[in-house]
Amino acid sequence: MSSQTAMLRELIARFNERKPIEIERYFTPDFELDDPGSGARRSGHEGARAMASAATSSRFQARPLKVVAGSTPVICTDTSGRSAS
Repeated sequence: MSSQTAMLRELIARFNERKPIEIERYFTPDFELDDPGSGARRSGHEGARAMASAATSSRFQARPLKVVAGSTPVICTDTSGRSAS
């Protein structure tokens, strides 16, 4: 497993467990998120903080996330019903 995949798994486990996210550890200063589903557009560490805060809040009712490893790791919702990271 690549170090990138390992770090993504670690990050997703923190999201799924609703644990605090160390933004500078997981996101670069030039982070960009354009989420057409929610209409959210976030950038930089402040944008990553806003995303992490929303995703780890008790109001967030999404399915758990998981990392699908391949030549390019992908983050997707886990529809298996099991806890995944």
